[in-house]
Amino acid sequence: MRIIDIAAATSFALLSLAVIITLNPLDVRRQTQSLVADSLATATLLSYLTSHDLHYLATSDLSQICESIATWNNPSRALDIAVNGIPCNPSPERGGYSGHSEFTILLPERSVEVDAWAR
Repeated sequence: MRIIDIAAATSFALLSLAVIITLNPLDVRRQTQSLVADSLATATLLSYLTSHDLHYLATSDLSQICESIATWNNPSRALDIAVNGIPCNPSPERGGYSGHSEFTILLPERSVEVDAWAR
């Protein structure tokens, strides 16, 4: 009878550890923060695209587009645009951002890639 008790207690302990590892609250918190950051990056990208229409992106010079995104960058979010593979910011520092969203527009004369990052 004692062996059955030890086996049952061991099984319960292993099951409890498996549940604790699976339902780790820290991991859920990280996933939630990542989802929120991705949503903020997407919102930033969509806000920019709403305020600057396709005609602007299709006809403006790279320097004008780069100036337009300068006002959108702050410590909690960042935008970068590349026209025909030439980015506004050739070496962006994106280490602290956990959210990312991107959008590519293929036009007859050019391709425009819009990237957004958020914390």
